Amino acid sequence: MSRRIHHGLIAVTFGRGSRQGIYWLRLYELSSGNHLAVLTEVPGNQAESVTNAISRIVGYVVRRFNLDIRTLSVFQIWPRGSQNLLKRSEIDRVLFEASGPRWKNSNRAAIERLLGQPLDALPAHLELHASVLALGGGRTREVSRDVFEGLPVEDFPPPHDLFKCPLFERWITSTPSSKAPESDDANSENENGRRFWEAMTAESVKTCPRHRADWRAIADTSVQILDLVGDRADAEDYIAAANDSHLGPKDKRWLASLFADPIIVIGGGYTNGQHRACALRFSGAHRAAAVVDTESLGEVPDDWEYLGGG
Repeated sequence: MSRRIHHGLIAVTFGRGSRQGIYWLRLYELSSGNHLAVLTEVPGNQAESVTNAISRIVGYVVRRFNLDIRTLSVFQIWPRGSQNLLKRSEIDRVLFEASGPRWKNSNRAAIERLLGQPLDALPAHLELHASVLALGGGRTREVSRDVFEGLPVEDFPPPHDLFKCPLFERWITSTPSSKAPESDDANSENENGRRFWEAMTAESVKTCPRHRADWRAIADTSVQILDLVGDRADAEDYIAAANDSHLGPKDKRWLASLFADPIIVIGGGYTNGQHRACALRFSGAHRAAAVVDTESLGEVPDDWEYLGGG
Protein backbone atom coordinates (compact mmCIF):
# COMPACT_ATOMS: atom_id res chain seq x y z
CA MET A 1 0.00 0.00 0.00
CA SER A 2 1.44 3.40 -0.97
CA ARG A 3 1.58 6.35 1.40
CA ARG A 4 0.62 9.86 0.30
CA ILE A 5 3.27 12.46 1.14
CA HIS A 6 1.95 15.54 -0.67
CA HIS A 7 -1.30 16.36 -2.48
CA GLY A 8 -1.47 20.05 -3.39
CA LEU A 9 0.06 22.97 -5.24
CA ILE A 10 3.75 23.72 -5.35
CA ALA A 11 5.32 27.06 -6.34
CA VAL A 12 8.70 26.73 -8.05
CA THR A 13 11.01 29.74 -8.52
CA PHE A 14 13.24 29.36 -11.57
CA GLY A 15 15.52 32.33 -11.10
CA ARG A 16 15.76 35.94 -10.02
CA GLY A 17 13.23 38.09 -11.86
CA SER A 18 11.33 35.14 -13.33
CA ARG A 19 7.73 34.27 -12.53
CA GLN A 20 7.22 31.29 -10.22
CA GLY A 21 5.73 28.20 -11.77
CA ILE A 22 2.67 26.73 -10.07
CA TYR A 23 1.82 23.04 -10.48
CA TRP A 24 -0.18 20.39 -8.65
CA LEU A 25 2.01 17.71 -7.08
CA ARG A 26 0.91 14.31 -5.85
CA LEU A 27 3.81 12.53 -4.21
CA TYR A 28 3.65 9.00 -2.81
CA GLU A 29 5.96 6.55 -1.10
CA LEU A 30 5.42 3.11 -2.62
CA SER A 31 5.37 -0.14 -0.69
CA SER A 32 8.82 -0.87 -2.17
CA GLY A 33 10.25 2.24 -0.53
CA ASN A 34 10.57 4.02 -3.86
CA HIS A 35 8.61 7.19 -4.66
CA LEU A 36 6.16 8.30 -7.34
CA ALA A 37 5.42 11.91 -8.34
CA VAL A 38 2.53 13.10 -10.52
CA LEU A 39 2.83 16.69 -11.75
CA THR A 40 -0.19 18.39 -13.31
CA GLU A 41 -0.44 21.66 -15.26
CA VAL A 42 -2.98 24.00 -13.63
CA PRO A 43 -4.87 27.10 -14.86
CA GLY A 44 -3.15 30.30 -13.78
CA ASN A 45 0.41 29.02 -14.12
CA GLN A 46 2.28 32.14 -15.32
CA ALA A 47 5.64 30.50 -15.89
CA GLU A 48 6.91 27.66 -18.02
CA SER A 49 4.61 24.71 -18.56
CA VAL A 50 4.99 21.43 -16.73
CA THR A 51 6.57 19.99 -19.89
CA ASN A 52 9.07 22.78 -20.56
CA ALA A 53 10.18 22.99 -16.93
CA ILE A 54 9.96 19.31 -15.97
CA SER A 55 13.66 18.90 -15.09
CA ARG A 56 13.69 21.94 -12.80
CA ILE A 57 10.36 21.02 -11.20
CA VAL A 58 11.58 17.51 -10.41
CA GLY A 59 14.85 18.96 -9.08
CA TYR A 60 12.78 21.14 -6.72
CA VAL A 61 10.71 18.14 -5.59
CA VAL A 62 13.84 16.04 -4.98
CA ARG A 63 15.43 18.78 -2.87
CA ARG A 64 12.30 19.70 -0.93
CA PHE A 65 11.38 16.14 0.02
CA ASN A 66 14.94 14.77 0.22
CA LEU A 67 14.41 12.09 -2.45
CA ASP A 68 16.72 9.97 -4.59
CA ILE A 69 15.87 10.70 -8.21
CA ARG A 70 17.11 7.23 -9.19
CA THR A 71 14.20 5.67 -7.29
CA LEU A 72 11.60 8.30 -8.27
CA SER A 73 8.98 7.56 -10.91
CA VAL A 74 7.64 10.74 -12.54
CA PHE A 75 4.43 11.30 -14.49
CA GLN A 76 3.10 14.55 -15.94
CA ILE A 77 -0.51 15.35 -16.81
CA TRP A 78 -2.09 17.93 -19.07
CA PRO A 79 -5.72 17.78 -17.86
CA ARG A 80 -8.90 18.38 -19.80
CA GLY A 81 -9.37 22.07 -20.50
CA SER A 82 -5.65 22.73 -21.06
CA GLN A 83 -4.23 22.85 -24.61
CA ASN A 84 -7.83 22.65 -25.92
CA LEU A 85 -8.10 19.11 -24.51
CA LEU A 86 -11.83 18.50 -24.02
CA LYS A 87 -12.41 14.76 -24.10
CA ARG A 88 -9.42 13.34 -22.27
CA SER A 89 -6.22 14.36 -20.56
CA GLU A 90 -2.70 13.67 -21.79
CA ILE A 91 -0.55 11.58 -19.46
CA ASP A 92 3.14 10.82 -19.95
CA ARG A 93 5.77 9.03 -17.94
CA VAL A 94 8.94 11.11 -17.80
CA LEU A 95 12.21 9.20 -17.98
CA PHE A 96 15.41 11.03 -17.06
CA GLU A 97 18.35 9.91 -19.16
CA ALA A 98 21.87 11.18 -19.75
CA SER A 99 20.67 13.17 -22.78
CA GLY A 100 17.80 14.72 -20.82
CA PRO A 101 14.13 13.93 -20.13
CA ARG A 102 12.19 11.65 -22.42
CA TRP A 103 8.39 11.42 -22.49
CA LYS A 104 6.60 8.12 -22.94
CA ASN A 105 2.85 8.00 -23.44
CA SER A 106 1.03 6.53 -20.45
CA ASN A 107 -2.36 6.55 -18.71
CA ARG A 108 -4.01 6.75 -15.32
CA ALA A 109 -4.28 2.96 -15.03
CA ALA A 110 -0.49 2.63 -15.22
CA ILE A 111 -0.08 5.13 -12.37
CA GLU A 112 -2.66 3.36 -10.23
CA ARG A 113 -1.04 -0.03 -10.80
CA LEU A 114 2.19 1.35 -9.34
CA LEU A 115 0.30 2.97 -6.46
CA GLY A 116 -1.87 -0.04 -5.74
CA GLN A 117 -4.77 2.34 -5.17
CA PRO A 118 -6.77 5.08 -6.99
CA LEU A 119 -4.97 8.32 -7.74
CA ASP A 120 -6.16 11.19 -5.54
CA ALA A 121 -8.35 13.64 -7.47
CA LEU A 122 -7.77 17.35 -7.90
CA PRO A 123 -10.47 19.77 -6.69
CA ALA A 124 -12.97 21.23 -9.15
CA HIS A 125 -12.03 24.30 -11.18
CA LEU A 126 -13.33 27.04 -8.86
CA GLU A 127 -11.47 25.72 -5.83
CA LEU A 128 -8.36 24.83 -7.83
CA HIS A 129 -8.19 28.20 -9.57
CA ALA A 130 -8.77 30.10 -6.33
CA SER A 131 -5.84 28.24 -4.76
CA VAL A 132 -3.61 29.15 -7.71
CA LEU A 133 -4.61 32.81 -7.46
CA ALA A 134 -3.89 32.76 -3.73
CA LEU A 135 -0.30 31.75 -4.56
CA GLY A 136 0.05 34.75 -6.89
CA GLY A 137 -0.83 32.98 -10.12
CA GLY A 138 -3.35 33.93 -12.77
CA ARG A 139 -2.93 35.01 -16.37
CA THR A 140 -4.41 38.14 -17.91
CA ARG A 141 -4.50 39.63 -21.39
CA GLU A 142 -4.82 43.22 -22.46
CA VAL A 143 -7.97 44.23 -24.31
CA SER A 144 -7.85 47.11 -26.77
CA ARG A 145 -10.04 48.62 -29.43
CA ASP A 146 -9.45 50.56 -32.60
CA VAL A 147 -9.92 54.31 -32.69
CA PHE A 148 -11.39 55.43 -36.03
CA GLU A 149 -11.28 58.77 -37.74
CA GLY A 150 -12.78 60.17 -40.92
CA LEU A 151 -9.31 60.65 -42.39
CA PRO A 152 -8.89 62.99 -45.38
CA VAL A 153 -8.10 60.76 -48.33
CA GLU A 154 -5.36 63.16 -49.43
CA ASP A 155 -3.63 62.42 -46.09
CA PHE A 156 -3.36 58.70 -46.82
CA PRO A 157 0.37 57.90 -47.10
CA PRO A 158 1.67 56.32 -50.31
CA PRO A 159 1.66 52.51 -50.36
CA HIS A 160 4.89 50.70 -49.52
CA ASP A 161 4.11 47.39 -51.22
CA LEU A 162 0.92 46.75 -53.21
CA PHE A 163 1.38 42.99 -53.09
CA LYS A 164 -0.08 41.16 -56.10
CA CYS A 165 -1.28 44.42 -57.66
CA PRO A 166 -0.72 43.94 -61.42
CA LEU A 167 -0.49 47.70 -62.01
CA PHE A 168 2.16 48.17 -59.34
CA GLU A 169 4.14 45.12 -60.44
CA ARG A 170 4.15 46.30 -64.06
CA TRP A 171 5.21 49.77 -62.95
CA ILE A 172 8.06 48.40 -60.82
CA THR A 173 9.25 46.25 -63.72
CA SER A 174 9.08 49.07 -66.27
CA THR A 175 10.70 51.71 -64.06
CA PRO A 176 14.45 50.99 -63.85
CA SER A 177 15.12 53.62 -61.20
CA SER A 178 12.62 52.08 -58.75
CA LYS A 179 13.69 49.59 -56.12
CA ALA A 180 12.00 46.23 -55.80
CA PRO A 181 9.02 46.30 -53.39
CA GLU A 182 10.66 43.76 -51.11
CA SER A 183 13.51 46.16 -50.40
CA ASP A 184 14.37 46.69 -46.73
CA ASP A 185 14.66 50.43 -47.33
CA ALA A 186 11.30 51.78 -46.07
CA ASN A 187 11.97 55.29 -47.39
CA SER A 188 12.63 53.94 -50.88
CA GLU A 189 9.45 51.87 -50.73
CA ASN A 190 7.37 54.94 -49.74
CA GLU A 191 8.99 56.93 -52.52
CA ASN A 192 8.10 54.17 -54.96
CA GLY A 193 4.49 54.35 -53.79
CA ARG A 194 4.39 58.12 -54.23
CA ARG A 195 5.83 57.92 -57.75
CA PHE A 196 3.48 55.05 -58.62
CA TRP A 197 0.49 57.14 -57.62
CA GLU A 198 1.80 60.04 -59.72
CA ALA A 199 2.15 57.73 -62.73
CA MET A 200 -1.40 56.40 -62.53
CA THR A 201 -4.03 57.73 -64.93
CA ALA A 202 -7.82 57.53 -64.80
CA GLU A 203 -7.76 54.94 -67.57
CA SER A 204 -5.08 52.73 -65.98
CA VAL A 205 -6.90 52.75 -62.64
CA LYS A 206 -10.02 51.33 -64.30
CA THR A 207 -8.11 48.15 -65.17
CA CYS A 208 -7.59 47.22 -61.49
CA PRO A 209 -10.36 44.98 -60.05
CA ARG A 210 -10.04 46.58 -56.60
CA HIS A 211 -11.03 49.96 -58.05
CA ARG A 212 -14.30 48.61 -59.54
CA ALA A 213 -16.57 49.79 -56.76
CA ASP A 214 -18.25 53.06 -55.88
CA TRP A 215 -15.48 54.01 -53.49
CA ARG A 216 -16.63 57.60 -53.19
CA ALA A 217 -20.04 56.48 -51.91
CA ILE A 218 -18.39 53.86 -49.72
CA ALA A 219 -16.10 56.49 -48.18
CA ASP A 220 -18.90 59.00 -47.62
CA THR A 221 -21.06 56.34 -45.96
CA SER A 222 -18.19 55.20 -43.72
CA VAL A 223 -17.84 58.74 -42.36
CA GLN A 224 -21.61 58.97 -41.83
CA ILE A 225 -21.41 55.72 -39.82
CA LEU A 226 -18.66 57.22 -37.63
CA ASP A 227 -20.86 60.27 -37.01
CA LEU A 228 -23.76 57.95 -36.11
CA VAL A 229 -22.01 55.25 -34.07
CA GLY A 230 -18.96 57.12 -32.78
CA ASP A 231 -15.22 56.62 -33.22
CA ARG A 232 -14.81 54.13 -30.34
CA ALA A 233 -17.49 51.48 -30.84
CA ASP A 234 -17.46 47.71 -31.25
CA ALA A 235 -16.80 46.34 -34.73
CA GLU A 236 -20.20 44.63 -34.67
CA ASP A 237 -21.95 48.02 -34.34
CA TYR A 238 -20.11 49.44 -37.33
CA ILE A 239 -20.77 46.35 -39.45
CA ALA A 240 -24.47 46.39 -38.56
CA ALA A 241 -24.67 50.02 -39.67
CA ALA A 242 -22.83 49.16 -42.89
CA ASN A 243 -25.29 46.35 -43.64
CA ASP A 244 -28.18 48.77 -43.08
CA SER A 245 -26.77 51.29 -45.57
CA HIS A 246 -28.35 52.15 -48.91
CA LEU A 247 -25.40 50.77 -50.92
CA GLY A 248 -25.61 47.78 -53.22
CA PRO A 249 -24.47 44.32 -52.04
CA LYS A 250 -20.91 44.55 -53.41
CA ASP A 251 -20.32 48.06 -52.08
CA LYS A 252 -21.80 47.06 -48.70
CA ARG A 253 -19.19 44.33 -48.42
CA TRP A 254 -16.39 46.81 -49.13
CA LEU A 255 -17.95 49.26 -46.65
CA ALA A 256 -18.14 46.59 -43.94
CA SER A 257 -14.50 45.70 -44.61
CA LEU A 258 -13.46 49.22 -43.57
CA PHE A 259 -14.60 48.29 -40.05
CA ALA A 260 -14.13 44.50 -39.92
CA ASP A 261 -10.63 44.58 -41.50
CA PRO A 262 -9.85 48.30 -41.36
CA ILE A 263 -7.32 50.48 -43.08
CA ILE A 264 -4.78 51.22 -40.32
CA VAL A 265 -2.65 54.34 -40.68
CA ILE A 266 -0.36 54.75 -37.68
CA GLY A 267 3.11 56.30 -37.58
CA GLY A 268 2.98 57.62 -41.13
CA GLY A 269 2.48 54.22 -42.77
CA TYR A 270 0.10 51.33 -43.17
CA THR A 271 -0.17 48.22 -41.08
CA ASN A 272 -3.24 47.15 -43.06
CA GLY A 273 -5.41 48.19 -45.98
CA GLN A 274 -3.12 49.89 -48.48
CA HIS A 275 -4.91 48.36 -51.51
CA ARG A 276 -8.22 49.91 -50.42
CA ALA A 277 -6.45 53.16 -49.58
CA CYS A 278 -5.16 53.19 -53.15
CA ALA A 279 -8.70 52.66 -54.48
CA LEU A 280 -9.98 55.50 -52.29
CA ARG A 281 -7.15 57.77 -53.44
CA PHE A 282 -8.42 57.70 -57.03
CA SER A 283 -12.16 57.71 -56.21
CA GLY A 284 -12.73 61.41 -55.67
CA ALA A 285 -13.68 60.76 -52.05
CA HIS A 286 -12.87 63.44 -49.48
CA ARG A 287 -12.73 61.45 -46.23
CA ALA A 288 -12.92 57.77 -45.30
CA ALA A 289 -12.99 55.75 -42.08
CA ALA A 290 -9.56 54.53 -41.03
CA VAL A 291 -7.93 53.42 -37.78
CA VAL A 292 -5.49 56.02 -36.49
CA ASP A 293 -4.86 54.74 -32.96
CA THR A 294 -5.61 51.93 -30.51
CA GLU A 295 -7.01 52.40 -27.01
CA SER A 296 -6.35 50.07 -24.10
CA LEU A 297 -9.40 48.83 -22.21
CA GLY A 298 -7.39 47.20 -19.46
CA GLU A 299 -6.72 43.57 -18.65
CA VAL A 300 -9.12 40.63 -18.34
CA PRO A 301 -8.55 37.10 -16.95
CA ASP A 302 -7.10 34.71 -19.49
CA ASP A 303 -6.92 31.37 -17.69
CA TRP A 304 -8.33 28.15 -19.10
CA GLU A 305 -10.93 26.11 -17.19
CA TYR A 306 -9.95 22.85 -15.52
CA LEU A 307 -12.39 20.21 -16.75
CA GLY A 308 -11.06 17.22 -14.84
CA GLY A 309 -8.71 14.39 -15.68
CA GLY A 310 -5.83 15.80 -13.68
